[in-house]
Amino acid sequence: MRRPRAHARRRRPLRIGRRLTPALLGLAAIAAAAPGESEPQPVVFADWAQPFDTIVYDTGYWPSPSDPISIRLFLTPTGGVQTRLNGRSEVSWPPLGHRVASDPGGLVTLDAELAVGAEVKLDLLGVFTGTVPLATESVRFLAQEEVDGLLLPGNPVEEVELTDGDAGSIPDIAWTVPVIAGVNLVASVGLTPTVSASVRGVEVVSEIGAETLAQTEDALRIDLPPDPGRPGELGVLTHWEGVVDADLDLVVEPEVRVDSPLGQFVLARFPIPVTLVGTSAARATEPQFVVHPMPVLDPLPAGADLGPVDVGAVGNAALPFENLGELLLEGTLRIEGDPAFTVWPPSVAAQARTASGFVVSFAPEGPGEHQATLSIDTNDPTMP
Repeated sequence: MRRPRAHARRRRPLRIGRRLTPALLGLAAIAAAAPGESEPQPVVFADWAQPFDTIVYDTGYWPSPSDPISIRLFLTPTGGVQTRLNGRSEVSWPPLGHRVASDPGGLVTLDAELAVGAEVKLDLLGVFTGTVPLATESVRFLAQEEVDGLLLPGNPVEEVELTDGDAGSIPDIAWTVPVIAGVNLVASVGLTPTVSASVRGVEVVSEIGAETLAQTEDALRIDLPPDPGRPGELGVLTHWEGVVDADLDLVVEPEVRVDSPLGQFVLARFPIPVTLVGTSAARATEPQFVVHPMPVLDPLPAGADLGPVDVGAVGNAALPFENLGELLLEGTLRIEGDPAFTVWPPSVAAQARTASGFVVSFAPEGPGEHQATLSIDTNDPTMP
């Protein structure tokens, strides 16, 4: 870096035929990044996994189509697992780095429904022969848990497990079909389900310019390479990736009985174990875009010329401090070298897209060469 010089000579009595020699000031300036951070930006990662929407289960006729009484079930699960996780995108320096931190208030919800349809096939010694379709009934499974984090490794909670505690007490689903006067055929289905789901985080992926950052731990901060050409705003495209497991197992126990004035007579009852859903799926939320405002210092001039300065006089140079960015720019200034140079004020600031300034003064006390360096520490992360 060029280091301009300043030169001063003593003021001497004015004599005819002689000239005073002025002092000239040259100034070199350097800048370095001081610790700073951009305004945190909230992000919400939302996912709706529907592992229960993939099948319609047909049990076929049980015990067999040739039996006098057999029942056929149609089981249709729907719904799934809703995940909403709260975080905040953070950018700080030096060095310039990024992370998505955890925030409280998240929620994981297991919300599923099971529709049970049935038909009964009968051949009661010619009294009643045929297939009776029965109305479809539905049962709902619901469980929720609040989450204060992104479920990443290193978080106090890395996995959420949900189960419907009321699922085991589902009342029997029953249908009544009149056969003859005073005699009804009653078909019922007892359901003993086991419904569970779990959610765990894998990583948060953020794209910043040409860089793709994979945050695999909750508190992990990832450095960005320096880029003096970054604008006054830093855009971040970020999403969460994780795994959702879901299981739905049933023991279905159909029963067929006859209700008559003489009492109730059970014609058939048999358990049917059914595994409806057992999945593990990788999930990724829709990307969220946030913008971080950044301070950007307009490059300073390489030097300043105060013009002629005689010994005992003072020369001043006003220099700009301009913020090209979108966040408050702050700086501290100091002179290194000859004490004949001073700077005022020692700290400066400029709001977004505005400019302020400072003054460097030179007051030589003797002749000769004078050199000094102006150092400026700012919160501009693009400074080396």
